[in-house]
Amino acid sequence: VAEADWMLPVPFLGISEHVAAHARHRGGEAALIQDGRATSWAAFDAAINRVANALRGAGLAKGQRVALLAGNTGWTYTALLGVLRAGGVVAPLSPLLTPEIIRRLADDCDAQLLFAGSGYETMAAAVMRTDGWPAARRVVAEAGGAEGMIPFDRFIADAADTAPDVVLTARDWCNIVYSSGTTGVPKGIVHSHQARIWQAGSLACALRFEPGGVAMQTVPPHSNYSWASMLACIGSGTAMLVMPKFDAAAFLRIVAEMRPSQALLVPTQFQALLDSPLAAEADL
Repeated sequence: VAEADWMLPVPFLGISEHVAAHARHRGGEAALIQDGRATSWAAFDAAINRVANALRGAGLAKGQRVALLAGNTGWTYTALLGVLRAGGVVAPLSPLLTPEIIRRLADDCDAQLLFAGSGYETMAAAVMRTDGWPAARRVVAEAGGAEGMIPFDRFIADAADTAPDVVLTARDWCNIVYSSGTTGVPKGIVHSHQARIWQAGSLACALRFEPGGVAMQTVPPHSNYSWASMLACIGSGTAMLVMPKFDAAAFLRIVAEMRPSQALLVPTQFQALLDSPLAAEADL
């Protein structure tokens, strides 16, 4: 008997589908926490659906790329996961790069659209003014932005909060993360949905993430390090405590007040904590 005759068709569940599962089973629990305000898994899932449906309505086809120029905020992760749920491929770009390099990376990944987070409208406007920026590549700005940008609220105004009819496979591309570019222009690293879901499970187990826990998210998603924490949170149902701007004193205060269970930090952040005069007295 051929395998195809007895194997049941099992749908592939990617990262954004795991958010939907948490919304079904623990919808009232916190998924995101920022500035002391919590967003539940149910609300997070609905917001992701609105982004996804808006993208589909704007003509984004499965496999097409969306660039993301944003910081470390709840909006950023909502936009990122909305791209994935729409069947798109997200390319988070570092705002530390020059406008010319950002434009070249958007060209490299053939981005159909650019999401610009709050505080990055000026950078996005500078990118739009670079030579070679295609007029057809739309820019959606979280806080409204400059002339030529589409305000995010208007972009999602008529979008439904139910899941779009998009079917992903394990081999479909999930994201393109660009390397640091120490030897030239950053290089794009592609991860499939299967790779990311494997990482979510293995990282959650190895780092002891679990439902009901709280993990500090301190690095924006243009860094692959940020994805490690984000994936472990979504894979396990741990809440992401998002810190838009890292500051040693603020970090120590949040740890004492919010009692997070995990925090993944890069070496410069550890050094800042070690150098802080508050570290010796901090309740960790």
